[in-house]
Amino acid sequence: MTGRFHLPREHGGWTLWGTAIVAGAIHALGHGAPRGLVLMLGGGLFLLYAAGDWAQSAIAEWVGLPMRGRSDPDSAVGVVLLVGGFVLGLVATMPLDAGWLLDLGLVPAVMATHERAKRKPFDRVLLAVSSFALSVPALLFGALAAPGCVKCALAFWSLPAVGYPLLTLLIATRLPAPPATVKRLGWIAAAVTVILAGAWVARFRLLSK
Repeated sequence: MTGRFHLPREHGGWTLWGTAIVAGAIHALGHGAPRGLVLMLGGGLFLLYAAGDWAQSAIAEWVGLPMRGRSDPDSAVGVVLLVGGFVLGLVATMPLDAGWLLDLGLVPAVMATHERAKRKPFDRVLLAVSSFALSVPALLFGALAAPGCVKCALAFWSLPAVGYPLLTLLIATRLPAPPATVKRLGWIAAAVTVILAGAWVARFRLLSK
């Protein structure tokens, strides 16, 4: 099983996915989640995103869709990253009976990958679904932060789940926006997400005293 492999090349996607992981980790550690599980889940999520370009090519070939990624569907690297990322995420969430949340949380990511293989770049539906999928780490880390408290996980997840698609569609209305503007907005969204994550944890600690 050989073939060319490429990492996803979207700067904004890496930025927001990574930010959701960092913010989620702050949330989980603030609630006393074990560091090992937090690191395991974070590592698994990064591996899953790294397999994104390959997954787009694989779905395009399997389903017969036109928009392939730059990777070959038969690349062994893509398979290893996908399986490794899922296993790490599953192992991290299973001890807290949250494995089902990993399966549920990855549904938007699968949908986004499917839409990328079907729609042209900058299609509004594709942008909205992809941006929504980038918020998934906040939901998964919420399960580590508050096992048994689904409301807490959902509330923490609501910021990127709503904010990322709105920001992306705002940028899309201005296309072709200068690359510097797109990057700047992405970093602003990242900073706001991390700051609010810290504020969320601080509020939790104050209420728990």
